[in-house]
Amino acid sequence: MFKFNKKFRLTFQTKIIFFVTLITFITLVIVSISTYTILHNSVEESVGNYTLKVAQILSKMDVVEETLKAPPKNNNLQSSYENYLKEVSTSDQIFMVLINQEGLRYTHPNNNLIGKHITGDDINEALNGKTYISKAKGISGTTIRTFVPIVDSNTNKQIGVISIGISQSNLTAVAKEYVQSLFFWILVTLLIGFLASIILSKRIKKVLHGFEPNEIASLFREKDAILESMSEGIIAIDNDQRIILVNKSAQKLLSLEKYLAGKKVDEITVFKSIFSYINKISPGESIEILVNNIIILANYYPYLSDNKKELGMIVTFRDITEVQEMANKLTGVEQYIDGLRAKSHEFMNKLQTLSGLIELKQYDKVHAYIAQTTHKQQEIMTFFKDRIKEPKITGLLLGKFQQAEELHIDIVFTPGSYLGVLPKNIPVNSIALVLGNLLQNAMDALVETQNGEIHLTILDSPDSIKIVVEDNGAGINSSVKDVIFIKGFSTKGEERGIGLHLVKYHINHILNGSIIFDSVLEEGTSFFITIPK
Repeated sequence: MFKFNKKFRLTFQTKIIFFVTLITFITLVIVSISTYTILHNSVEESVGNYTLKVAQILSKMDVVEETLKAPPKNNNLQSSYENYLKEVSTSDQIFMVLINQEGLRYTHPNNNLIGKHITGDDINEALNGKTYISKAKGISGTTIRTFVPIVDSNTNKQIGVISIGISQSNLTAVAKEYVQSLFFWILVTLLIGFLASIILSKRIKKVLHGFEPNEIASLFREKDAILESMSEGIIAIDNDQRIILVNKSAQKLLSLEKYLAGKKVDEITVFKSIFSYINKISPGESIEILVNNIIILANYYPYLSDNKKELGMIVTFRDITEVQEMANKLTGVEQYIDGLRAKSHEFMNKLQTLSGLIELKQYDKVHAYIAQTTHKQQEIMTFFKDRIKEPKITGLLLGKFQQAEELHIDIVFTPGSYLGVLPKNIPVNSIALVLGNLLQNAMDALVETQNGEIHLTILDSPDSIKIVVEDNGAGINSSVKDVIFIKGFSTKGEERGIGLHLVKYHINHILNGSIIFDSVLEEGTSFFITIPK
């Protein structure tokens, strides 16, 4: 519509003022034109009805009959009619014309036209006895004229027509005069509209925090891009529990349809489940929730208005297996470092032994010692290769074996132990988490125990996987047996107490299995896990 130099840009506030004022002005112009048209038509109708009544009264007067029976040229009669018309008329602009059946004028405001034929075709019907109001162009310009037949009271025959009218220019002048009287109020209204637009623009600018529309659009695109690029699922709802936003990660993770905005939380089964848990925690606190056979780690924060009024909440969550994979990576690095440290100590000891044998020139014993060491290492690798078919589990157990060796703890595999390739419904990460935590707990229990031993049994059958982890540690006190699986409980100090909680959670909710334990003080503890296939 309007083109401006790029260096000169109208602000949003200026645009609002301009367009509101322009709309107000256009509205006033339209209203003024409409008022003028309606008023003009109303005046025409009123004048027409008024002149019709006057003409009907005059047509029945004896003097009118007498005038039409006399010759057309009679200035005295013309003068008397004009005087009479002034008495019955509210305007000096109204005129009267008497016409006989031949169309000759008997009276007229212009004396020169008396005795001459009337102009215009609109008199024809009046000469035939009809009464009506006409708008036509004559010698005096366009006029509104009333025609009423005049009938001889003796013969009851029509002897002429009386016409009373007013020039349309006079009516237009009346209408214009009225509209001009409104001009002051039009200016006042325009000024009020201008002031209102300023107030409105300031209010809108305040609501928009001073941003221009293009800046808001840019911020919206940036926000949208950020939300859609996040790996965390995000759900935003208002105080009426209506969904405002669901990002792509949430849609993908929870297998949701695309368009959910405006729906109630209760209408979506998955959301109903999630929010039943969310409502139990405080803002910022995390909770694990099982939905669609996956565990998500979720939390929420309320979002507030400028006056700190709560408008709704934003829930963020992610698949806990992703968190666990990250933890597994970190744990794998830690295990690798622990393994390297253990191997470093082991090889230092072995090198010192070899160094001593070489100095004593006992070369046969050197060869025998090297063969014994490599044979033992080869036995361990062969054992895992034959018995454990999941690489992740193999890596985990090797790391735990090395860690236990450094702590002078023996991990003993029960004869017949075997683990094949896991079916798709059993996540290898969950098995690794269960084994890793149980072995770590067993090693922690044996740190201060001489001749510590851990017996590990893994039995893989067509129907289930059974795992048994036994240690000969101090055992678990009967006073805490009922709480060892509770999140946060630990006998090892702060920032612990999550391992057994995760073990039970994964076994019960992800692996659909069971876990029980038996413990005797000063004899040890055994954990028994059954995982159906």
